[in-house]
Amino acid sequence: MDDVRITLGRHIRSLRRKAGYTQDELAEAAELDPTYIGKIEQGKRLPAIDVLLRIAVALDVPLTALLAPLNPAGASKTPLLDEVSWLLEGCNEVQVRFVADFIQLLRRYERLFVAAETKQ
Repeated sequence: MDDVRITLGRHIRSLRRKAGYTQDELAEAAELDPTYIGKIEQGKRLPAIDVLLRIAVALDVPLTALLAPLNPAGASKTPLLDEVSWLLEGCNEVQVRFVADFIQLLRRYERLFVAAETKQ
């Protein structure tokens, strides 16, 4: 059960950040307490289906998008992504944010890296 809570919490955090919301903003949009959102994202609480629906509506995503990581059929089919996910599990939020920011930086400068490799 803990794995479900943690997986769901991380996914909701990811969707929230992608939408550009703070926990407080998501809580307000979903008419929930901000500390409850925090506990969901930390994997300490498993929300009821009505709460998940409110979060999905607030994030403007289908309910199935919230539950997708819990579906074994929807699991990653890329071993490298599975490995990265496994490595991130032991990281705190600051470390995960660092990795996410680094990946975004790599994407921005991808053309420069590719160009440099082809010149060698």
